[in-house]
Amino acid sequence: MKRVSACVLFSSVFIFMPGVCLSTSAAQLSTQTDSSQPTLSRDTQVTVNVLQVPSLLIAENKQYLVYEIFLTNFKNTSVELTGLDIKDKKKSARVITSFDEAALTRMMTPIGVKYSSDDATIILPGMQKILYMWLPFDEDVDVPNAIRHVFTFQPLYDNAKSVALAPAPMPVNTSDPVIVGAPLRGDNWVAGNGPSNSSEHRRAYNIGDGIIYFSQRYAIDFVKIGANGLTFKGDISKNASYYSYQSAVYSVASGRVIAVRNDIPENTPNSGTTAVAMDKDTASGNYVFVDIGDNHYALYAHLIPGSIQVKPGDRVAKGQTLGKLGNSGNSSEPHLHFHITDGPDIIYANGITYGFEDFSLRPSQNIDGSAIQIKVLGDNLTRYRNQSLLENGVVKFPD
Repeated sequence: MKRVSACVLFSSVFIFMPGVCLSTSAAQLSTQTDSSQPTLSRDTQVTVNVLQVPSLLIAENKQYLVYEIFLTNFKNTSVELTGLDIKDKKKSARVITSFDEAALTRMMTPIGVKYSSDDATIILPGMQKILYMWLPFDEDVDVPNAIRHVFTFQPLYDNAKSVALAPAPMPVNTSDPVIVGAPLRGDNWVAGNGPSNSSEHRRAYNIGDGIIYFSQRYAIDFVKIGANGLTFKGDISKNASYYSYQSAVYSVASGRVIAVRNDIPENTPNSGTTAVAMDKDTASGNYVFVDIGDNHYALYAHLIPGSIQVKPGDRVAKGQTLGKLGNSGNSSEPHLHFHITDGPDIIYANGITYGFEDFSLRPSQNIDGSAIQIKVLGDNLTRYRNQSLLENGVVKFPD
């Protein structure tokens, strides 16, 4: 499946300013007596940091904890991460989930160097890697308010034994996600690049003032499909050929408009080019950015130039029309980019979890090919309330 282009530029330069440091203590690191297990050690020389504590995402009647871990190797020899156990702090014997080397390979990416899956879990001397965490829980399971991580490392020198590192327990943010209305109306909207642990939005970050931000952590690119399972019918190079083009975009909550852009020309779809050069000021295209209260800010991006009906300072009501869906900015075809952040900046803020009040999902599957194509597997609808969407779900919003 071809992905809609990621909507906001991200930097390849990384200056890390840790938000939380998971320190160790002697009491936590008593040596294990089971010779079959790696030795619990204080001197692995790998630091473990997180930008934000895990936050709760609720989607399709499951719960997920989502966060990023930054691993830095301060040794003069390489180490390989071969395993990770997540444990409940209160029930130390309870392993919530385990990740083997194959799973960790899919979760890790390096900072500032070319990625290779062949050495994804190897951390060279002086290297830092990001471990993208996505912990699933069934709906009826109580998510713990603190968790422990037990990392297993294999030092890469002759006759080295595996060692384990168990930093202090990490608190969990179990607050309910922000609940909002729908930004669109009608059926057959696909949550392109929506929440998952591998979507382009999930892995995109931006650097500002020496701090890393994941503004798109839970972002969605909404595109509409037709009966053919494609996002367009007719000439692929014309915006008017796309089912979602010119759809009305609605405010998901009452609030105050803090920023608008309404003058960026539209792109030629799937041409590999954009109408204007991309930078932090143009990547979102024409957009509306709304303060919806409690330090929550909603972004509606890639709108049609001249279609926006509000201006900075305006008060907007929930369900009010903001503009029309288009193909401006860093966009390969008409779609609506939507996300909510914890600060009044489109890029230099962090994405927060949210849920939509009311929607239904259709059973579907992705079809690999040169264009976005989703096959709907029948007319059955499953209704959800106060939940988020997962990547590529086919959704019907109330009319």
